[in-house]
Amino acid sequence: MADIDKVLIVDDEETLTWSMSKSLSKDKDKFEVIVANSGEDALKVLETQKQIKLVITDIRMPGISGLDLLSKIRKEYSDIKVIIITAYGSPDVQREANMRGSLYYIEKPFEIKEIRKIILDTLKEERTGFEGQLSDLLLTDVIQMKCLGKASSSLSIKSGARKGKIFFSKGSIVHAETDNDTGEDAFYQILSWPEGTFASTRADVPKKITIEKDWQFLVMEGLRIADEVAKPPTEKTEVPKPTEKEEDLSKFFEHLDKGFTYLNENNFKKAKKEWETAQKLQPKNEMVKFNLKKLIERETKAKEEAKENK
Repeated sequence: MADIDKVLIVDDEETLTWSMSKSLSKDKDKFEVIVANSGEDALKVLETQKQIKLVITDIRMPGISGLDLLSKIRKEYSDIKVIIITAYGSPDVQREANMRGSLYYIEKPFEIKEIRKIILDTLKEERTGFEGQLSDLLLTDVIQMKCLGKASSSLSIKSGARKGKIFFSKGSIVHAETDNDTGEDAFYQILSWPEGTFASTRADVPKKITIEKDWQFLVMEGLRIADEVAKPPTEKTEVPKPTEKEEDLSKFFEHLDKGFTYLNENNFKKAKKEWETAQKLQPKNEMVKFNLKKLIERETKAKEEAKENK
């Protein structure tokens, strides 16, 4: 039992922590459950207990909130993964949780089997890494999970005879390589592969750092390039002058990047303006359309919640 992994559940509702502990006790051979009924008690547990690999915490608690607890864990116990649960979900809260480094965000009520699966999957990755088929799971989803979870590891991808590897350090993409390329070009090349298998390896460090851009920008740019590669050539399409195209593309990504910056600052109005400008430069770009759609949904939901709270 000394070396068994531990999961800390934090919620001010004692009936909930008791119920979860009871339900998860069937997996006592795989992990041990510890409960705390406040953020303060959780910090005391973290100071004294070893082998805690995962913390599941509610957001709204007296004293130290779940988000504050998440920030302290990311700062002082960076190897511990955190899952946020809440009965008061909103896009703003979810975004804040993601920005602070939450691995998952789950709204109440939830099924205990859902929590159990997440715990087992997370602990399995902690011990041995994980493997999967790209036909079952999008590579971009795996990358997002790595980045939001502040992972330091590598992801090896095989697609037919092609092989590639992406390295992560504390949630940032720092290097990528294929048989014939390295850096950003290798990363974009890997994202264009339609199918294959992947395997994750913990604490795998690259020999050099070749990528410094934000992971969200890299993923969006990679999807754009993959989309362009997949499009069949058309004879009727007028090809703009190279210099003009390059200039428009440069401006497009400048506005796209600014939009993400404003989004991270919760400034929806400026983010929307930047993305609308980007859409004028690339009217058929699906990424911008998707971003604007989600932004409008967030604004609408936020306004509705504001009215309800009055």
